[in-house]
Amino acid sequence: MAVNTKPSRTHLRRELHIWEAIGLSVAGASPALAMAFSGPGVAALVGRAAALSFLFAAVTCIFIGYAFMMLARKYNSAGSVYGFVGASIGPRSGFFSGWAMMLMYFVFTPGSAAASGFFVADLSTTWAGGTTRALSTSRYRSA
Repeated sequence: MAVNTKPSRTHLRRELHIWEAIGLSVAGASPALAMAFSGPGVAALVGRAAALSFLFAAVTCIFIGYAFMMLARKYNSAGSVYGFVGASIGPRSGFFSGWAMMLMYFVFTPGSAAASGFFVADLSTTWAGGTTRALSTSRYRSA
């Protein structure tokens, strides 16, 4: 039996449909929307310490990213949190962390979509000439 050793040329199709573009747009805007929603609310709760709380969160995210980098160097696993935690702490903890991450995906995705819908609704109200207080920070100020 002959084996074809010549590399075959494959061509990528360069087309993006409207629903794919919308999905990519929502996925790209979600982190910015999360920050836009959390900033005024945090500022209303903690006042001037809001910047310090965001700095603390940023440092925490840097440490988490560093931990993922070190685990990816040590363990070659496509299982992400499940594989890393399972290999470093134990299989039971890995199982729990994998399911917790899946639950987070099921909660975060609709939440991001809802935030995107909130901003689109506010934008359409603004373009239509109506008044809205959705993006106003006056509702977060204490009386």
